[in-house]
Amino acid sequence: EGSNLIIPGYWKHVAMYIGEGMVVEAVGTGVRKSDLITFMLHRDHVKCLRPKFMDSAMMVAASTIALSQVGKPYDYELKSDIKAFYCAELVQWAYSEAMSPKECPFKMYDRMGELTIAPEDFDKAEDKFSNEWDSNDIVLEH
Repeated sequence: EGSNLIIPGYWKHVAMYIGEGMVVEAVGTGVRKSDLITFMLHRDHVKCLRPKFMDSAMMVAASTIALSQVGKPYDYELKSDIKAFYCAELVQWAYSEAMSPKECPFKMYDRMGELTIAPEDFDKAEDKFSNEWDSNDIVLEH
């Protein structure tokens, strides 16, 4: 995607696992529901993170909130509103809405005068997420 050129850091995409082998993600065509296997097969490196700041009920609520955005357009302007979403914004917003914005410890950052969040921000927030699985840890036997 063309937006990958302006996304800082190693990680260029983030999605939310919603259960039953499905993820919600924001891509160039908009917010969509995708199956996890197809999602993973189209990535060079996948890491699965679990928020430490949410219990199971909050994670279900965040999944439901993200899923309710399916069909919204992609946010090419990176505006922090809910008319359209880019990938990291969708996940952070769903977390924030599930907890209340004041309680959510995972925040957007001011970048060039606009509140934004990048996929790398999730990976760098090691105190807020536990690393559940990393495709780079897989050793293939010959």
